[in-house]
Amino acid sequence: MELLNLTLGQLLAIFVPLAAGLVALYFYDRSRRRVRVSTLRFWPKRSAPPVRRRHKKIQQPLSLLLQIAAALLLLLAIADWRWGSAATRRHHVLILDASSAMRYQDAAGGLRMLRARRLAEQYLAALPSGDPVLLIRAQGTADPATPLTGDRVELQEAIEATEPGWTALDLPAALDLARSSLRLALDAPDMEALRQNPGVGEIAVVAAGRLRQPVEGLPAFPPLRFIEVDGAVNDAGFARMAARRLPDDPERWEIQVRLTNESPAPRTLTAEFFFEGRKLGERALQAPARGSSDLGFRIRTAQAGSLEARLALADDFADNNIARLDLPAADRRRMAILTERPRRFAALEGAAPGVELVVGRDAPDAAVRLYDRTAPPTADAPGIYVEPPPAASPIPVERTVRNVEITAWNTSHPLAAGLRESDLTLPEAQVLRLDPSDIVIAEGAEGPFAAARETADGWRIVFGFDPFSGEMANRLAGPLLFANALRWLEPGAFRTAEYRAEPPGALQLELGEATAENVSVQAPDGAVWLTADGKLRLFSQSPGTVAVTTPNQHLKLSLTLPEIAEATWEPPAAVLRGVPPASAALGSALALWPWLALAALALWILDWTWFGRGEEAPAVAPESFSAFPASAGPAERSAEEVVRQ
Repeated sequence: MELLNLTLGQLLAIFVPLAAGLVALYFYDRSRRRVRVSTLRFWPKRSAPPVRRRHKKIQQPLSLLLQIAAALLLLLAIADWRWGSAATRRHHVLILDASSAMRYQDAAGGLRMLRARRLAEQYLAALPSGDPVLLIRAQGTADPATPLTGDRVELQEAIEATEPGWTALDLPAALDLARSSLRLALDAPDMEALRQNPGVGEIAVVAAGRLRQPVEGLPAFPPLRFIEVDGAVNDAGFARMAARRLPDDPERWEIQVRLTNESPAPRTLTAEFFFEGRKLGERALQAPARGSSDLGFRIRTAQAGSLEARLALADDFADNNIARLDLPAADRRRMAILTERPRRFAALEGAAPGVELVVGRDAPDAAVRLYDRTAPPTADAPGIYVEPPPAASPIPVERTVRNVEITAWNTSHPLAAGLRESDLTLPEAQVLRLDPSDIVIAEGAEGPFAAARETADGWRIVFGFDPFSGEMANRLAGPLLFANALRWLEPGAFRTAEYRAEPPGALQLELGEATAENVSVQAPDGAVWLTADGKLRLFSQSPGTVAVTTPNQHLKLSLTLPEIAEATWEPPAAVLRGVPPASAALGSALALWPWLALAALALWILDWTWFGRGEEAPAVAPESFSAFPASAGPAERSAEEVVRQ
């Protein structure tokens, strides 16, 4: 015999005060007091109708016993008192594979997930009916679907509601959750205490045996049972596809594709490629058994469009036979150089492949403007200024000096990144007068020669010297200085662009020199990400689109391909196999709470029937007027009555 919902101490802590209260009410109801009152009658009593006396519920000793017994039975029903051996009641965990491997179709055309549900229900039916079970849905993460419960209806509904996901099975994570749940339910502080607890059942894994990564050295306790969702797999598909824009040509893309073969034999796969519905060509490659192969090629396009890869084959899994990437148009920024000496800026050609130079004239759609020894049409316009006229300089010119050296570069700022030459002699330079908020780029003993100032409508970068004259004409410092300025004003012209189609799950991206402050992440609902140690770690369990932008990189992830498992689990010999026989359900404790509740209700009905109806009071005998003679005075008509209360 055992109590499931209450301990014996909890039961007594509730029952004893309740029984004491019932006894106290009983004695209070039975107590009587003698009270002497006076009455003055001026007329005789007439015959009164029969009076029904209503008793209290517990006015008789037998009624008190019935009330206490009913309360005890009701408490036992609440505590779920069961008849049987407590040792037969064990706690089990059922891990149901909900990974992408369950999306495969069997020979009959149904999903493998359907067969997994039936096996899970068979395992549930084989357990003793009173044993609590925890259902865990496992894929890339492990999520409890139910608490530890003996409610078989709730468990079956949770099994039927399980749908296959998009990530591969992470079995160690699911087993860790199962052990932690058993320790918490059985109040075991460590695994040794859990091992000594007689209430530990087993952990059953209903899965196809395909895992995200190989598993070795699983703990031998609690007992592990593997119920395999078997069936031959005939599948091949795309594991990932990536398109990277070449840094030296914004119209050229480098395409990398990985194909996987889940079949037990090698096969030749032919992939067809389309851009905006127009076939580009096809490539054939040999894929090993349960392995992968890579291929790569390049395409050139200046327009935006959809790049699609297809596998023309019929297999068990159609979701990975198509991979698609939406590529943007070639992004060229225009830079207008307003100068009367265009040959001076020939060295800037090709400094930034994503920038088109317009030399000698203005361009209405220019993203950046450079003013060489000239003033802008409107005063103090944003842009780059080279030796501006002192009257038109956005940063005041204090004086002009000759034959000076650059003694220091502000290498801590991106505008002077990579500049280390400190022995450069300038034939002529302007000394700038700065505000405290201005950024120094280069300076000498005379003062700052190059600086940047931010205003409400943009940045002004002033070079108070000619980067293509004197010693700088034959150095890389001049083109690098302009490239830094252009990168600062238009960082998008220098960002590398990469687009990927790959499975959801755990992703890790290298950020390089980017920090958490200048990283922008657009992720679907439910995705979790963080930046640490120069890396971006992101997890998304469902399909969606993730865009990551840093000062030097733009990455767009199309999480639309199911993750393909890379390992097959071979359970050790100690692992139990298959659904246990249904005879294991025998010997389970009998649930008595419905009968206890009915018995309590029957006792209350019996008490009401015997003691709640009351009994007929005899009619009061009529008094004649002769009881009080007419000659009697008021004092004689006044009589003393004794009333018991």
